[in-house]
Amino acid sequence: MSRFEDDQYETIAKPVTTKLTVKKSRFIGVMRSVDSMESVKFALSATQRAYPSASHYCYGYQFGLGKKLRSYATDDGEPTNSAGKPILSILKASGLSNLICLITRYYGGVNLGVGGLIRAYSQCAKQCLDLAETITQTCYQQLVITVVYDKIDQIYRLSRKMKAVISDVVYGQNVVIQIKVRPSVKPQFTDQLMGISGVISVDIPSKNKISFREYA
Repeated sequence: MSRFEDDQYETIAKPVTTKLTVKKSRFIGVMRSVDSMESVKFALSATQRAYPSASHYCYGYQFGLGKKLRSYATDDGEPTNSAGKPILSILKASGLSNLICLITRYYGGVNLGVGGLIRAYSQCAKQCLDLAETITQTCYQQLVITVVYDKIDQIYRLSRKMKAVISDVVYGQNVVIQIKVRPSVKPQFTDQLMGISGVISVDIPSKNKISFREYA
């Protein structure tokens, strides 16, 4: 289980690389943070470019918060559950999230057997974790709020109270404020916005706009 606190998670601060040789087979482990399938694909592609012509590219990853936690492992041609599953087990036991561990193997001509492969892939993943520095990250969802001028201070006070982050302010006929809010407080935040008479609308990107009142 990842060490989540509200909308926060722990991951690695920067990519790490380690190497292991077992009976002439070379294992190269790369661990880095990911937060989407796009970043997973990028990590895999980068590893394949860095270590071409390898025998296997095995990996495990997990990312997401709470019920949206997503995980996956692949043996990439190694015997079933001898590579990807051990890697993923190491990641899950670490308590970290939003990370991937890719282990490249160059076959050395000596069969290691299922037990030997499990030990080798597990050891390489553990070495990556031992080298990694961890960092705490916070998840946010963005809201775009349109408000009349004389209610801006109330939006700022509410943002400070809810520990929201104001990322942009555009002044026009009305004021458009972009705010990043932690998902766990978003319902309470929007409820309190509805109590501010000068809020015209709240736009949740990729979702429908919530209109409260119309002002000339």
